[in-house]
Amino acid sequence: MPPRAILLAVLLLLTGAGNAWCAEPVPAWLEEARAQAARGGYTLIDREGIQALSGGTSRRVILDARPGYEFEEGHIPGAVNLEFDLGDERGLAPAKRGALEELLGPDRSVTVVVYCRSLQCVRSAIAARWAARLGYADVRRYVGGWRDYSAP
Repeated sequence: MPPRAILLAVLLLLTGAGNAWCAEPVPAWLEEARAQAARGGYTLIDREGIQALSGGTSRRVILDARPGYEFEEGHIPGAVNLEFDLGDERGLAPAKRGALEELLGPDRSVTVVVYCRSLQCVRSAIAARWAARLGYADVRRYVGGWRDYSAP
């Protein structure tokens, strides 16, 4: 290798420009979750984000989209429960829409965090999309869900 090429490679590494080739790739599931969030009008949040919100003083609603029996077995402290399923993808029944709006409240600027069982569970994505469609401006989906939150 010519001395100039070696010098250029060393300079790139020292300036950090060479870090792109060694960065960890983004998992496919996370790329898909980010794309869904962008299309659905919400953002993603992780465990650290949930914990930061828990310590804050701003108004927030944590919505557990799992079935009631799963919610009763364990949930994020302060969470409320409204089950979502695949049928809600196409449309939301008026009663369920009313229940969602009642749980989230009239303030459309409230932070809404939605979660379900785990990253494979689509219930939270459906619920997050509906919250965003109803005009809530700060909707976040916790893709790790209950499994991630309850893990040691």
